[in-house]
Amino acid sequence: MAEKIKLKHPFEWDGKKIETVTWRRPKGKDIVESERDMQDRGILAPGDGTRTLFVVARIVGLASEAVEEMDLEDYLTLAGRAGNFL
Repeated sequence: MAEKIKLKHPFEWDGKKIETVTWRRPKGKDIVESERDMQDRGILAPGDGTRTLFVVARIVGLASEAVEEMDLEDYLTLAGRAGNFL
């Protein structure tokens, strides 16, 4: 089941204001696809923080570059949720 999460600190990305994200339950393929995404960007030995960022991006349907621009407070909330599955 998907859940809308209102960001405490909305931000602009690609000409759009991001005020909410939709969090869905993670799947095994999110890990596999995140690893492919990292390899595509040349990240061959990611640390836990990088891995979490890419997984969060997949779960909420944003580009990893957009998640990198997210306010840290909002990102840590999402990363904490993802951490329950990693």
